[in-house]
Amino acid sequence: MAGHTAVRMCVICKKRRPKNELSRYAHTSSQGALVWDGKNILPGRGVYHCLDAACGEAFALRQAKKKAKGRSL
Repeated sequence: MAGHTAVRMCVICKKRRPKNELSRYAHTSSQGALVWDGKNILPGRGVYHCLDAACGEAFALRQAKKKAKGRSL
């Protein structure tokens, strides 16, 4: 579809933004954890956070807490 832009939602601030303005992390079964997907091509369920510094820090903190509890996503 010409002119279509995919829109995704930031898991931290819940704002909807064009997909290219977000950072994607994929949950892959092979690695069992969230992996940064810089090229947006990895298979598996993905989560997005916007490129705002506050959202990036909150996402990292959230992942650190989950890792400490022994969970990945």
